[in-house]
Amino acid sequence: MTTTQAPEVESRRRVLVRRLVITVAVFACIAGLILAAQHTRRGDVEDDATVTGIQGTGNSIVELQAPAPESSVLSQAQILIDLTTNYDATLTVQGVPIPDDQLQKTPATSVIAFTPGAGKALEKLPQGRVCVNANVFRIDGTVEDPRTVTWCFNVT
Repeated sequence: MTTTQAPEVESRRRVLVRRLVITVAVFACIAGLILAAQHTRRGDVEDDATVTGIQGTGNSIVELQAPAPESSVLSQAQILIDLTTNYDATLTVQGVPIPDDQLQKTPATSVIAFTPGAGKALEKLPQGRVCVNANVFRIDGTVEDPRTVTWCFNVT
């Protein structure tokens, strides 16, 4: 006759400690993932853009400017200003007015952009410090004095 030994039974206390350690480890991993997600930089946000706070009637008019003030960019960089709804703008770059037909305007989002290129007012941005003047005005019929938003950046 063969005797088989009964399997060793873990003590109740040891099972509870093991489960507690596993639970704490799982929660630590979840907390680490949340922390990492909060500190992750998004790839679709440009480094050369900045959010400004030009004040209008009760709220900000300019939501974003690119290139960011005092940043360094290449000579073919796109110039962009994102305004709140009901606003539009004309651009002057380094004293050169940009014709409206060379601006990329998205009325639904009030984004105005200019990309230098062949046959345009500027084929490329001049090297050194470049300043942009955006003459911002309302387009919804509300009477409001136009504003000039100016920012400068460096072209390498």
